[in-house]
Amino acid sequence: MVKISRSAFDRIIQACEQELAESQVEPSYRAKVRWHVFAGFNKRPPLKEIASMLSVTPRALTRRLASEGVTFRELAHEVRMELTAHHLRCSRLSVDQIAELMGFSCASSLRRAIRNWSGSAAGTIREPQPPSAARRINTNQFAAKAVSRVIARS
Repeated sequence: MVKISRSAFDRIIQACEQELAESQVEPSYRAKVRWHVFAGFNKRPPLKEIASMLSVTPRALTRRLASEGVTFRELAHEVRMELTAHHLRCSRLSVDQIAELMGFSCASSLRRAIRNWSGSAAGTIREPQPPSAARRINTNQFAAKAVSRVIARS
């Protein structure tokens, strides 16, 4: 594991933000809404609140999401199910505890929702699975490269 100081971490974050700003890549409204729903999942922010954070009206946000082929409710559900699947894979919490944490009325509701969303039973998701090719990122290598870039710029 790579250990870095807080000041080095802050410089890395600043460099990443600067690089992102210079790239002139504008995330879609779908991505922006997903990020806000994910970041505020414990509070479950309503459409109106997220629209305000994005400096648009709720109706404009609804139209922009519709133009991208998705609704706010679908995105919120998608985030909820991804977080639920993550808890099933990575935590030692029982299905009952995960159901309560994620706002399901009971464990059977969670199991039904997982089956409808993924096509797999909750127990299947819980079993260890080999990492997919898309997720094979060595975080130590990634962090080391980011640190070396910041140090090289200093």
